[in-house]
Amino acid sequence: MARTCSPGRGVLVARWLERHCRIPATMGRFTRIDHVQLAMPAGREDDARAFYVDVLGFAEQPKPEKLRGRGGVWFASGTVRLHLGIDACFTAATKAHPALRCATYAAIVAEIERAGIAIRADPLPFEGQPHCYIDDPFGNRIELIADDRAD
Repeated sequence: MARTCSPGRGVLVARWLERHCRIPATMGRFTRIDHVQLAMPAGREDDARAFYVDVLGFAEQPKPEKLRGRGGVWFASGTVRLHLGIDACFTAATKAHPALRCATYAAIVAEIERAGIAIRADPLPFEGQPHCYIDDPFGNRIELIADDRAD
C-alpha cells in the first residue's frame, strides 16, 4: 500500500502550537539544533578524525567521560556540532543528511577535491547559492552550501 502524506500537516501543527502553547508559529518552539548525530561502524574513529578534522577542518570535542565507552567521536566548527555514534547495525544515511553552510565554499570544495573525495555538484542553486554533496568515509551523505554572508 502506498504511503500518503498530508500536505497541510505543517500548517496544522503551527496552528496547534499557537492555540495550545501560546507560542506564535513564526517564533517557533525550538531555538536551534544543538547537534546532528550520524551513525558509523564500530572501531573506525580514526577514519572519522581523518575526514572530519583533516579534510573538513572540524575540531574534535571531548566526549563526556560517561559516554566514552560507547565509542564514536564528536566534532565542532564554530557553532556547528556533529556527533558520530556507533551503530552495531550500521547503514549509511544516503538520503538524510546534515547541510553545512560554508564560510569559504570554493576553498573547502577545492580542499575536498585535493583529498580525492568525490563531489556531486547540484546544478540547481540552494536559496541562490551553489551547493554539492559528499560522502563521509562511511557513506553518510553531507551537503555543503555556500554562505553568501561569509564570502
